Amino acid sequence: MNAPERALSNEPRVNLAAFLLADKPAERTAFVTPERSLAYGALATCVRAAASGLAARGIDERTRVLLMLEDDLELVVLFLASLAVGAVPAILSSRLDAKSLQAIVERAEPSVVFVADGNDEPVRAATRGGGVRPEIVRVSRFVSGNGPSGVRATGFPGPDADPAWDGFVPKDWEALSFLQFTSGSSGEPKGVMHANRSAIAGCRMVARDLLAIRPDDIVYATSKTFFGFGQGASILFPLFAGATAVLDPRWSRPDVAAENIARFRPTMVFAV
Repeated sequence: MNAPERALSNEPRVNLAAFLLADKPAERTAFVTPERSLAYGALATCVRAAASGLAARGIDERTRVLLMLEDDLELVVLFLASLAVGAVPAILSSRLDAKSLQAIVERAEPSVVFVADGNDEPVRAATRGGGVRPEIVRVSRFVSGNGPSGVRATGFPGPDADPAWDGFVPKDWEALSFLQFTSGSSGEPKGVMHANRSAIAGCRMVARDLLAIRPDDIVYATSKTFFGFGQGASILFPLFAGATAVLDPRWSRPDVAAENIARFRPTMVFAV
């Protein structure tokens, strides 16, 4: 355990986003996609700006947030920004059928669902007439390397987004941090609850002790981030280690995987 981790372990409360973003060289690449890349410094700035946008919408530690976005920079930023303000996010497949989506909404009782621009009708259909009516926010590509905020001024998080926001909400170690929904193959999807302690312990056991992921590693997972396997491999473990993760908004196929391996030359590949 390094010095920052030892110091953190003595703290009674923790914010998972702040923990994952801490002590990373600003210039090191955090995420790459077929079209864009984002360094750790810019990632932290984008997360702060997005968190300020969430806070302005009243999203806080009493809120659950559903993210129905493809595996891209906006998804990672919104996931971390949700954690930053103390909300409980859950990453969902953008291809969920209406029945599964309605079951998840009824179980999670989210205040807001973020969907890709132009993909909001399935969510509206799934929640129409239900007992839970979350706000549906359409998200366009907003992460940009241009400008001091790291985000575009139009759309979410809006022109008043604050790249200097520093309102990270600490929560108890045993507090619910995020949800990960099962596929529902044996019934309705069930929300697996991840506490701060278990999320950080999982990163230590897998990323550090088992796989020894290093900052100079490039990590690629063929599983999408709405799976627990993909969420750990593409988001949590690389961030914990300060490594680079490959994201691809396209649906996983053998040719897509081969293309990404040839292009990005990952040192570690997670696949099933």
